[in-house]
Amino acid sequence: MEILLAQSLWPEPTDFFLCRKNIGCEYIFLHFLTPAILHFEEDVAVKPGGCVFFEPYSEQYFSSPDVELLHDWFHADEKLGKLLKKYGIESRKVYYPQDSDEITKLITEIELEHLKKNGYYHSAITAAVEKLLINLARTDNLSQSSYGIDEDRRNELGNARAKIHMEYAKNWTVEEMAKLVN
Repeated sequence: MEILLAQSLWPEPTDFFLCRKNIGCEYIFLHFLTPAILHFEEDVAVKPGGCVFFEPYSEQYFSSPDVELLHDWFHADEKLGKLLKKYGIESRKVYYPQDSDEITKLITEIELEHLKKNGYYHSAITAAVEKLLINLARTDNLSQSSYGIDEDRRNELGNARAKIHMEYAKNWTVEEMAKLVN
């Protein structure tokens, strides 16, 4: 897989509108840090944190009519399709990862690797893209789960579990663990 272009924290003015009738033979990934509208068959309002892929030869329309747009993005060659398939990521579907900041960090890493082209940069880029895809796939799997726990509560529980595991040597009491999740 080859990254053709990558930019993190890319700004656009209020009333920005992008219209591409055919994006050519590449995939495009967008991660919105501010609200935006994706123009598919029906308009889709995207909240901050939303991510989407556009497949090769598709149309790409999005806008930010009410606020300055801030987003991360990359363009990749058609080989990205194999990785999307591997992780079950669909094009033109909005994903909301649990940690939007992590997506920006990964895009920044991809951007720097692409610009510097140090040894093994292809491997480093592929690893960062796969981590991004895993993040999206995990988010999608959680949203489809039937645990009956809302997303905020699930995040609290996950953070508590991580803290307990990071301080494994501590003799945790039930009360201390309960306080971690209120």
